[in-house]
Amino acid sequence: MAIQEIWCNSGWAYDDGSDGYSFSGAVNLPHEMPFAVAQVTLTRSAYFDTPGWNQVYITGFTAGGNPVPVTDGSVVLGINNADRFTFEGDTLEGAITAAMTVFCFE
Repeated sequence: MAIQEIWCNSGWAYDDGSDGYSFSGAVNLPHEMPFAVAQVTLTRSAYFDTPGWNQVYITGFTAGGNPVPVTDGSVVLGINNADRFTFEGDTLEGAITAAMTVFCFE
């Protein structure tokens, strides 16, 4: 199976001691893909104090016109007939940058 297209998006968040901070983002595909694999990664993680933490995870996708939430903290997800993936990143006492990459297969 060959990769047909690759799509990506990124986001960032910064917290300097308040109650934490989040960002959310999406990768909208130009049409339904027969099979797509979404992956989120931390590309930068910094802590200013303890306790501090950063995380990124997939929050949902749309396939066949139906939105589906993802609630298990997935960082990699393969879906048939997907046309959108959403993700979120959170930080407490730190800074985060993260990216979602979607690999679309024929």
